[in-house]
Amino acid sequence: MEHSTAHNELDRDHHNVIAKHYDRLIVQPRKTINDRAFRFIKTYLKHPALAMLDLGAGTGHMSVRFGSNFRTITLVDHSEGMLEKAKTNTSHIKANKHFETCEAFEFLKKSNQQFDLITCVGFLHHLEPHELNELFGLLHNALSAKGKIILAEPVATAAIEPSAVRWWNKAMRPKIEEYLSLAPTPDEAPLNLGNLKQAYADQGFSLIAERRGWEIFARFNNNMVDQLAINVLDRLFNKDGVVWIAVIGPANA
Repeated sequence: MEHSTAHNELDRDHHNVIAKHYDRLIVQPRKTINDRAFRFIKTYLKHPALAMLDLGAGTGHMSVRFGSNFRTITLVDHSEGMLEKAKTNTSHIKANKHFETCEAFEFLKKSNQQFDLITCVGFLHHLEPHELNELFGLLHNALSAKGKIILAEPVATAAIEPSAVRWWNKAMRPKIEEYLSLAPTPDEAPLNLGNLKQAYADQGFSLIAERRGWEIFARFNNNMVDQLAINVLDRLFNKDGVVWIAVIGPANA
């Protein structure tokens, strides 16, 4: 299957430029909500766990979150700049780490390794819609028999962002504007959740657990005020949010 070279190059250029700013502008403001949103995942991690694949790793925030559970971690990203940041961010993790600068499809086609956990977080919406089925077919081959895949993506929703969440997030606007000004933004949009679920089901995966929520950014460097406010806002309004997080696994496991 043909993959959009122009789209991939624009996306890679964007992430190379933004890499040194990404954690400050994106990861840290989301820390409190992500700590809350990903908390349920640990229930589904296999123990003992051997190998983790962080696909579309970016600066390595999923490896930082889950990597200490594994003996080896492979971080794959097409942006050399993002992976350089990931090397620093994961330096404290004792697992054997491997960093691969290449496209996800390229890595999956050449690798014969199987992984107990694969994370695809903030990655799938960078793909063209027709690429999802091929990707999940390759992921099926890369996943161990009882392995799990963590997905987290922006999805289209008919719900309107709650006014309380919108008001709280006003403080984040300067950072969003700075982010958008630093590099050309690839042509991307929230995913259609029904199409995404159909794509992984067609390749032999079933849903294990999922949750929804809104982007809710820290105002005060993730202090106790942020933690309390974000936890309350998420509890009240998470049902139809634009952020979808899920665990999937082989349907026959």
